[in-house]
Amino acid sequence: MEVESYNIEIEDDDAFVGYKASNRAFREILERMRIGPRKSDEDPLGDKDSEDFNKKKLKALLIKGKPESAAIVQGAIEDLAKDLSKARVRDTKL
Repeated sequence: MEVESYNIEIEDDDAFVGYKASNRAFREILERMRIGPRKSDEDPLGDKDSEDFNKKKLKALLIKGKPESAAIVQGAIEDLAKDLSKARVRDTKL
């Protein structure tokens, strides 16, 4: 058996999935989820930038945070999952 490729590139219309699964992509989605609440001065995550939340803090918000905070984080997770599910495999040679 001969391996022709070891890196399957999965992409959708505008970017590779590897980018979309990255920390930066998640933070961008989290920031987008906070736009609506910020307009009414009721951002459940407070004044802290989305980029400043580490994994430990996000997990704590999901488990122990107020329902409004958990909803923002959960919404960002779901949006990222939807983006990943829409991706298609570009090269399937193994």
